[in-house]
Amino acid sequence: MNDKKELRPVHGLIGLVVVFLLLIAAGLLGGVVGRTLGVWYTVLSELMIPLAGFAIILIARADIRESLPFRLPPIRMFFASVGLYIGTMMLNGAINMITSRLIPDFSDREDAINQSVLAMPPLVAILVIAVVPALCEEIFCRGFLLSSMKSLKKDWPVILAVGAAFGILHMDLYAFLPTATMGALFAFIALKSGSLLIPILLHFFNNALSVVAVYRIGSSGEGAEEVLTSLSIPQTAGYVLFYLGIATAALYFCGTWFLKKKSPTKATVAVLISSVALSAVGYMTIVATSVQIVAMRQEEFVYEEGLTKSMDLELEEGTYSFSVMAISDRDAVLTLHRDGETVLTSSPGKTPSLSETVKLEAGTYTITLKTVGEEGALDGRAQISVTVIRILL
Repeated sequence: MNDKKELRPVHGLIGLVVVFLLLIAAGLLGGVVGRTLGVWYTVLSELMIPLAGFAIILIARADIRESLPFRLPPIRMFFASVGLYIGTMMLNGAINMITSRLIPDFSDREDAINQSVLAMPPLVAILVIAVVPALCEEIFCRGFLLSSMKSLKKDWPVILAVGAAFGILHMDLYAFLPTATMGALFAFIALKSGSLLIPILLHFFNNALSVVAVYRIGSSGEGAEEVLTSLSIPQTAGYVLFYLGIATAALYFCGTWFLKKKSPTKATVAVLISSVALSAVGYMTIVATSVQIVAMRQEEFVYEEGLTKSMDLELEEGTYSFSVMAISDRDAVLTLHRDGETVLTSSPGKTPSLSETVKLEAGTYTITLKTVGEEGALDGRAQISVTVIRILL
């Protein structure tokens, strides 16, 4: 006879309060104990989270295998979960675009987080930031906490509540929405698959990806957070629409595949049209607000005493894309120079061209087309096409 009991919502609430208090205490003691233990204090703080869940499971005499299920889900669910994760990342991308506009110190905050990661050796960072949280937080949130709420029967309130709890436990108001969104996805996957395996793997991959990104770009120049805060409002709106379009398609189609449901034709068409429309409008908005046409012209002229054709451009400091091409009767060369100093030059020929993107200081720049050899030639023709675009990103 099985005398094991089921976890109830009150158990989950008690566990949530206990873990929240433990994390507050860990934060208060971090300044003293943290200096002694270093990153291992973070590991110990994480280990407290599942231990609280284990203790309540034992006290409540609940079935630990049902409370913390590790069954092997269908392979289909693993692949569909990757698509759901990508869709949620796109949704969080839209959220972060908006957040970067609303939080004054967004860039400084992200820089502080990145520096704390860079202070650790890479393998230690993977262990502390990816492996340990993936196990500890999933065992508590998608294991203990989710199991305690299954008696509520309705899935979506449970999924949203577990996602919100996940966001709260990170104790970061700025990151609450994206964290809660990802937490809700993991809760959905755990609830529908009946296993913690996929959420643990996705959680590990998500955190490991962040660590790799920090080591790739965190110490080598402008980070993603600085780019976000430098965008104009129209550019931000464009990215939000673009991300939402991808998220709509990924979440809908991968969700129906995950649940093994047949998507109605009308719903499929509606989702396709809306997602393509959102992404297309977003992309066009990004392009339209990310470049400024400085010069665009085409000219045809006749050689007189050898060809020298010049065009002056007054440029501000920034990044510029040059697309300059000439078609000449005789060999010629294109150059971009400033105050007699050559910035760009083409190879000589009858179709010389400049096609490069360069960072320039403010000043007056001159594009010159000049024939080479055959001095004294009096006739001939040339066409020149000039497009100069300033990149605002």
